[in-house]
Amino acid sequence: MPFPTTTQQKEICDLYRSGLRLEDVAKKSGFCTTTIKKTMVLNACPSRKRGKHKLGHGPVVDLDDELLVKFKGQWDKLDSTVKGTIAEMHVKTRLSELGFDVWEPFCQNHKTDLFILHERSILRIQVKSATYDLKTKAFRANVTRHRRGGRKTSYTLEDVDFFIIYCGGLDTLKFYVTPANLVIGRTDMKLYPHRQKGAFLGGPEWEKFLDSFDLLRAK
Repeated sequence: MPFPTTTQQKEICDLYRSGLRLEDVAKKSGFCTTTIKKTMVLNACPSRKRGKHKLGHGPVVDLDDELLVKFKGQWDKLDSTVKGTIAEMHVKTRLSELGFDVWEPFCQNHKTDLFILHERSILRIQVKSATYDLKTKAFRANVTRHRRGGRKTSYTLEDVDFFIIYCGGLDTLKFYVTPANLVIGRTDMKLYPHRQKGAFLGGPEWEKFLDSFDLLRAK
């Protein structure tokens, strides 16, 4: 089999950086794992250490998550206000790239983070960031409202139409665009933008809302 072309080498490295295992990259690219490893060395694409996680009550499988663990260590050191600013910046940029007209409330600590205008519709957006969980190997987003004194309360449909969840530490920016009526009443969401969700894991199927910005145009 011929060695991968320059374009194929970039695609191989991008697949590996996205969180796939060597075996999965080999299946998607059509090249053997030995060729994959050589390609990574030639392109200065470092291999990652392997962690382990359970798919529900199923067997333990390997997961390369060294980069996510490193990012979490850096992210956790940031002030919560800084984290919120970063998440909102990424969301506003993405929405603007997609042609939405983005507006912000005049005062801070508003129940709504952003407003977007699309044709004749006005949608209220609440932005949240998801943090990588070392135990479950999933991203976890807290979707409650933090109040003074450390209290947490739920949002209402009078506050928000959509939650947009930013997942940091991945090779490409990932967002979950989720209708508020499915989120309100919950305390958190477990998300899997970096790997396939285990067949034995219960709970809502949030994965169908990954990068689902078209839902905002349907309103």
